[in-house]
Amino acid sequence: MTSRLSRIAAGAALVLWLLLPFAARAQIDEVQVYTGEINKPGEFSITLHNNYTINGPKRPAFIGGIVPDHSLNGVPEYGLGVTPWLELGAYLPLYTVTRDGRTLVDGGKLRALFVLPEAADRGAMGESW
Repeated sequence: MTSRLSRIAAGAALVLWLLLPFAARAQIDEVQVYTGEINKPGEFSITLHNNYTINGPKRPAFIGGIVPDHSLNGVPEYGLGVTPWLELGAYLPLYTVTRDGRTLVDGGKLRALFVLPEAADRGAMGESW
């Protein structure tokens, strides 16, 4: 079993090394941590994400940007279980309520979650491997 884990770790390291140049240029807008629990096949879910900036920059980061101070940002996330290891989803519409009360609506994005089957039952750090 140890050699299998070593091969998996080496493969993961190779993939990360190959993707590093792309990641260095990528814009990261959010870091998400999942527990490994996804919708069962055919199961649908909606999760609401909201963030309020209590004290933020008072000027936009670029021309035409949103002033983060006292803004509410959010999006509904729709998810559909496809297989025991795949969930497809969409974030849309993205919205912002600015500090002066304007409501702005932006596009969305698609996402795919891949997990080990029954990952939520494996415990911390894959104890049952």
